Amino acid sequence: MIRLSLLFLLIGAGFMAFGYSEYRLSRKVKDQPQSMTLAQLASNGPGDNANILLTNFRWGGAYIYQEDKKSRTNEWTKVWIPIVADDAATDATFNVIFMSTHAGSEADLHGLEKTSPLPGVVINEVDSLGEKEKTLLRESYPQVNLDKCWIFEHRRETTGIAKSLVSFIGGLCFFLIGGGTLLTMGKKSE
Repeated sequence: MIRLSLLFLLIGAGFMAFGYSEYRLSRKVKDQPQSMTLAQLASNGPGDNANILLTNFRWGGAYIYQEDKKSRTNEWTKVWIPIVADDAATDATFNVIFMSTHAGSEADLHGLEKTSPLPGVVINEVDSLGEKEKTLLRESYPQVNLDKCWIFEHRRETTGIAKSLVSFIGGLCFFLIGGGTLLTMGKKSE
């Protein structure tokens, strides 16, 4: 019974964290995306609508990716690449990072560079680069403050405020059931 109660606590905490995160992001995303050039995003951020159709950009030189360890094809599960304005002289300094779970290979990534406008959401409200990603990107871009970069997630969709609240409340119910069961068991054992 203790294991089941702990499982309920973990499931509840997971749903609550997901619901809260999605709620925070949903507050920054409007249904209708705004069209924005990379230069506008880089200098002003997303403003009051993180849902963006990005234009006038090109990839930076170095990128990092995560592979599916179980796949024999070495398909990518996630890729991060700096993006700069299409008329930028160099990619040595940037403050926008493109992230995608929809580019399974280098060919896919290069195909996306030709897509304009590129749909996505600026996710800084709920996510950031992990330490591993920062370390790898710093090898190629030591002069860039990666903590100050906007992260543009390609084709990111949010669950919306209503669904995120349902997730949070459902998680809270699981959490209370698990916690209540543990407390009840603790009182019985006294």
